[in-house]
Amino acid sequence: MTYPAIPTESALERLCTLAAEDPDGLLMRSLDTGDELTHRNMLDQVLDWAGAYKGLGVARGSVVAVMLGLSPDAYFAWLGIAWLRAVEVPINLDLRGVLLAHVLRSSGASTVVCQSRFVERILEVSAELEALRTIVVIDEGELPEKLPWKVLRRDDFFAARQPAAAVDPPNGHDTAAVVYTSGTTGPSKGVIVPWRELSAYARCYPAQVAGEAFRMYSPWPVFHVNGKFALVETLNRHGTMVMRDRWRTEYFWEDIRNNGVTVAVIIGGISHFLWSAEPDPRDADNPLEHVLMAPVLPQFREFEQRFGVKIHTGYASSEAGQPTAAFHPLPNNRTCGRLLAEYELRLVDPDGNEVGPNTPGEALVSAREPDIMALGYWNMPEATETAWRDGWFHSGDGLMRDEDGYFYYVDRVRDSLRRRGENISSWELESLVNGHPDITESAAIAVPGDPGGDDEIMVVIVTRAGSSISGEELIAYLQPRTPRFMIPRYIRVAGELPRTHTGRVRKVELRDVGITADTWDRVEAGIRLPR
Repeated sequence: MTYPAIPTESALERLCTLAAEDPDGLLMRSLDTGDELTHRNMLDQVLDWAGAYKGLGVARGSVVAVMLGLSPDAYFAWLGIAWLRAVEVPINLDLRGVLLAHVLRSSGASTVVCQSRFVERILEVSAELEALRTIVVIDEGELPEKLPWKVLRRDDFFAARQPAAAVDPPNGHDTAAVVYTSGTTGPSKGVIVPWRELSAYARCYPAQVAGEAFRMYSPWPVFHVNGKFALVETLNRHGTMVMRDRWRTEYFWEDIRNNGVTVAVIIGGISHFLWSAEPDPRDADNPLEHVLMAPVLPQFREFEQRFGVKIHTGYASSEAGQPTAAFHPLPNNRTCGRLLAEYELRLVDPDGNEVGPNTPGEALVSAREPDIMALGYWNMPEATETAWRDGWFHSGDGLMRDEDGYFYYVDRVRDSLRRRGENISSWELESLVNGHPDITESAAIAVPGDPGGDDEIMVVIVTRAGSSISGEELIAYLQPRTPRFMIPRYIRVAGELPRTHTGRVRKVELRDVGITADTWDRVEAGIRLPR
């Protein structure tokens, strides 16, 4: 098996090629809407959306935010913006309040494309959105009265479209999107992702898996890199993408069987959900052949045998691209692969000195080819300079390398969290918690979750003198202000937070203490979070 080369063309250039050479080839099937799109259909839709944006005055460098659920429209909205070399900023659908305002304000978005259900959220933070001028609402849902922007419904948006076919599509070095990812010591940052970086993802699948052998299952939203590279990789391999809005374990195997799916990405605790399901005589009777799994289940060999699949893995991030990968058969469940030829990766101690084998160090990544890593942080030159100093991206991830060249993910050097496939800024969560009038300070940490490898979130809080707050009260306070995936499961009240001699909170000490007898558990309390 060989690793595929990283294409130099963009996904839109590739789409143009396939629309000419294989116009009737099936590119995308939506299991929610029933839509089936050929290469020609897809290109026509992209050009229609690009023309509609052009009619609004969107051009190279314009910033358009998109807040749409997983559907063909979410892909049309993104690719139409990109066709004009404008900048798409996809927004996590769970964002609200100060976090939503931060993304819209810091990105400088002048236009938002969304569903009607999100307009009220945007209105709530409208005082902070000086750059916003236009909202395009693509469905027929009711809207609040007296909105402070120009509002276009779908029909009006397309009625003013201008021809876009004459505009050359972006190349592999152009920006594909600005994807906001978790902050660590500050607010979330917009990662400038070029087209070639999207093509560098998912190289854990052998190059030979292409054409009819590449039918990818994607329940991943387009506001994540996962949802974007799913389409890019499908185009690069002349395959078909089968999408389902949100992962549903109960649908997975029937979706796989009914649609001839051969390739899937299984991240976070999903592998545990599948493995823990009651065994079925049909488990191995499915077309799935290749699974990209991260982290890899401890019972991965039994998983392969039970479901008849080959498991591959790797290490990737929005900033670093895909520097390591490992094909089946994996040597163990802990590795995230060997270094790919297009990258360099150093492991260093806190003083910047390289560490030897079997010694953890922070991963510093650089590229041997142009534009296979992020181009920096959008509108944040100081953060960009800090993260990419000395020609290396300082990832904040702790990795280790063995004598055979295999890398292993160890821990987060910085204080970001990950839960259910979402990167979470501890700084942002703490800021929201500290907004409660009875709380003086807090620390958000990761504690062990399910056996599949996902974190659960614990918040350790210090209350004001003479005040108290229950776990139920804090959850009720956070729910209207905080994305669902950021709501902590565990809450512990402490008299003070442990600190270093320089005043920094010693989160390593809090993680070592972990879940104590007096820690409140949202799940045990029976509190269910509404979707």
